[in-house]
Amino acid sequence: MLELDSSFKIALCGFGPIVAGIRASMLIQQHQPEHVILSGIAGALHQSLSIGSACSFSQVVCYGIGAGTGSQHLSAEEMGWSFFEPDNSEQSPAGGVEGPLSLSQLPLPNEETSTRELLTVCSSSASADDVAQRLVKHPQAIAEDMESYSVAAACRLLNVPVSVVRGISNEAGDRDKENWQVESALGAVAEIVNSIAKADT
Repeated sequence: MLELDSSFKIALCGFGPIVAGIRASMLIQQHQPEHVILSGIAGALHQSLSIGSACSFSQVVCYGIGAGTGSQHLSAEEMGWSFFEPDNSEQSPAGGVEGPLSLSQLPLPNEETSTRELLTVCSSSASADDVAQRLVKHPQAIAEDMESYSVAAACRLLNVPVSVVRGISNEAGDRDKENWQVESALGAVAEIVNSIAKADT
């Protein structure tokens, strides 16, 4: 359970990359935060992540926007496109949005500070084959979710630091929810966010 004082505001970003990015932009413009922390659940792409634990990430990448599917998929970058690049009339300090987006890593106890890459997808893995195909494109990714890249992009364009903490609820590709540990994963996230809040007060 989260125990935050009034200096912290909690809001839902919604499900999936489209609504999450739009909602994040709206919330940032409404509340003008100094820092955004995105939390929720993710599926593990790497066995180093324990189901029911939580993880902070240093960068997020996007999979699924481009052309083709499966092994034929081409990313926007591979097609020569950027998601967004301001023209000369836009003096955005954030610059363009493409490739891996850096995240402000939160200090977690007993967690390495090496690069920890999160993969945001438009549709979560439904099989081991899905996982394998995604790891061909993004071999450094250790977990997948459906919101972080779009929220990070909103923060980049609005020049607000963002951190991502995800509870590891399941192995990516495992759709049997009997194997998932959502409550434990969210409990681990809450412990981290509470400790951050106490350190900032």
